[in-house]
Amino acid sequence: MIAHLTEKEVLLDTLKHPRIWVSPKDRKGILDNISKYPWANSLFSQLKKNQSSKYLNHAKNPSEEINLIPNLPGDRKIHRTILNDGVECAILYYLTEDEKYAQIASDIVYQYVKMISIKDPLKLKFYHKKFNHLIQTREHFPRVAMIYDFVQPYLTKPSTKVYDISTKNKVRFNFKIAQKAFEVMANNVIKLGGNNSNHPVLELPGALYAIICMDNKIARDRYFDKILNGLARSRQPGINWMLNRFSKEDRLWPESAGYGKFTHALFIQLMNIIDRYQPNLKIIDNHKDILESVFIYENFLYPNGATMAYGDIGRSFTNHAHIYRNVLKIAERKGYTALKNRAATVLQKIYKEEGGYNPIIKNQRLEWNNPLQLLWGVNIDTLVSDAGEPKYRTVKATHAGIVMQRNYSGKDDKQNGLMYYTGGGTYVHAHASGLDMELYGSGYVIGPDYGGSASGYGSKLHEQYAVSYAAHNTIIVNGTSGRGSKINGNSTWQNIVNPVVLKASEPKTYVNAIAQSFSFSTQFLDDVINNVNQQRTNSIVRTSATSGYYVDIFRSVSIIKNNFHDYLFHGLGDKMQIKSKNNNLFMVDTPNRFQNDTGDARKQPGWRWFSNAKTSLLTSNPVTTRFDLQVTKDYLHMSIPGGVTKEYSAVLAPPTQEVSNGYDKKDTQVFIMRKYGEAWNKPFIAIYEPSKSNKPTVKRTENIIIDNKIIGVKVISKVDGQEIQDIILSNDNDTTTLKLPKFNIVFTGRFAIVRTLIKANKTNVYLYLGDGKELHFLNKKVKGDIDGKAYLEYILNYDISKNKN
Repeated sequence: MIAHLTEKEVLLDTLKHPRIWVSPKDRKGILDNISKYPWANSLFSQLKKNQSSKYLNHAKNPSEEINLIPNLPGDRKIHRTILNDGVECAILYYLTEDEKYAQIASDIVYQYVKMISIKDPLKLKFYHKKFNHLIQTREHFPRVAMIYDFVQPYLTKPSTKVYDISTKNKVRFNFKIAQKAFEVMANNVIKLGGNNSNHPVLELPGALYAIICMDNKIARDRYFDKILNGLARSRQPGINWMLNRFSKEDRLWPESAGYGKFTHALFIQLMNIIDRYQPNLKIIDNHKDILESVFIYENFLYPNGATMAYGDIGRSFTNHAHIYRNVLKIAERKGYTALKNRAATVLQKIYKEEGGYNPIIKNQRLEWNNPLQLLWGVNIDTLVSDAGEPKYRTVKATHAGIVMQRNYSGKDDKQNGLMYYTGGGTYVHAHASGLDMELYGSGYVIGPDYGGSASGYGSKLHEQYAVSYAAHNTIIVNGTSGRGSKINGNSTWQNIVNPVVLKASEPKTYVNAIAQSFSFSTQFLDDVINNVNQQRTNSIVRTSATSGYYVDIFRSVSIIKNNFHDYLFHGLGDKMQIKSKNNNLFMVDTPNRFQNDTGDARKQPGWRWFSNAKTSLLTSNPVTTRFDLQVTKDYLHMSIPGGVTKEYSAVLAPPTQEVSNGYDKKDTQVFIMRKYGEAWNKPFIAIYEPSKSNKPTVKRTENIIIDNKIIGVKVISKVDGQEIQDIILSNDNDTTTLKLPKFNIVFTGRFAIVRTLIKANKTNVYLYLGDGKELHFLNKKVKGDIDGKAYLEYILNYDISKNKN
């Protein structure tokens, strides 16, 4: 048992306060910023305005303020508000050295440490209504420690006394009580936290800040070791565990896009605190890649500012500025010039889009970083570029099986930009999605999955639909696709989707593309859970600065029984028109078609939530579909080549979360095509074209078949009166050779496109080898480089459509 220090012994501690966010020597730099820069002066002024009433009145009647503090447990919001006032006054004392601020903060913190110190760490609760241990360790514990950290120099002054609510008198601050309170909070986190998710990171400030405030070095070192290395059978696995938890491939926190991002951001903030407190650990120098990898989230943004939202949380979780301000501060402190410049240009871009940098300090729930805008603020010169991060054509999040590709022309990219992702996996807050896809176009996430906003957690809609196959753009096999059984303990986040593996892409991640108009990716899912193999090849094909289309070639086969495969696509729109041969496809009501489930609690695959189901007869005719977004007069055109017999269904699904222009309040249109038997040799093929026009530029699509196996699709477009023919070839491996005399093509590899465009009796030819050994067209040949890619443009001095030889 560590003995608690006397007041005299506290004074002998060589590590001076404050020491969590800032040190005494940082004060001058902050004051210089306040005197030089409007943003810093504004933040300082806001702090003073926030506390102006207490500054004037507290000394007259301290009991009035302190009597407002609830007991433990009490009201969550009131506790947070009073503690936040205490922190702001403590910061103002640090900056101004005005003891009136220190007195307010000291009186507040004394009441809290007294209440906390007598609590059993296993039973400590700051509030009672809907209590969650995860809350107080983020909202309340850090503020208690922070107040003490800033006012400790004031508390050690011989003349200082604090208001004691129990005696209604001024008394000397009791440091033994304070140190006991810090032990209680630290032990609460260590003994009651959550493992194997982001909970240890979220709860870490509650322990870390308290430990840094311990003025007995022996106790401080012992407790810090507990949160650094973890304890056997503890509920706080430790900082080293957290460092190892980041994915090896991409150095991302391995959860859904939203949860991963804010956990990553908080950990960077904590890395700076730890590095300042224990520089010999070199936590930043040795793990600088965690600072660098967080920039990927800029590349997860769609052209309309929404973010990719695989798994839980949603598309609107896009506040990135605080992340890069912390990176900027770390880079400046550590002398990382390139990283500092990188953070600065991203922030300049964000500030430009927001109309300038106009920071606000306000009380925050959960994660708390507002004061760092001032305390860690770094001025950015106006000459710094606002270009931001490069918009890479391909990025990935390996832990989630995600690959994203984009194609921007630079001409109104919000309207004309193309961007998609595919993927799936098992991670915290994952959905049972199979090999999912989401498409952007015409200013919308136009082909979305349902979403996973935290507001829905626990509801039937979330637990049965949002997290299940039916809410995603995927394939359901035999009507039973779903997550697997729990395999280890009682965690929800197990056996959801087997790993989705990126087999090939061009361009590769963070590498320049070889062609302006083409790219592709192929993903593979060995679905042991559902006894299925699936491969999804997607391509962006641009036909002009304002037009282009997506190719989706989706192979699926059950290794047990291929009764039927259902291809699902969710599209925004007020209505959906499905046509064949320019006529509406005849459909009849089929109210029971999607009303089965697997009998589990989640009622997988989740399509009982579909309504208004209508289904066609079997047909092998080509089919086109149009999603009409009438609010903005935008459209999504869809073309399905003929030649494969399928049934088509139109259904309505629950409104998609966090999409714009009211479509989050309207039922989502769902297009479903069902193929009986296998769907590997005869895969689903769909061409998607977002457009401002109700007429597509894609005029015709045809399957390309060899030996009863579909190996590609022919797409004919007409753009500005110019016909474009794209022969798109997709093998299920990278070694097969295709001989296509009809098209004068020989191809060995996984993916290729041959484009011909006739102008003035000449033929422009574009040979794109995305992944393969070689591609022949007429008398020209391109060979793949070490990555299997090649590209060639040339002109034939004749009209190829008139010269069949």
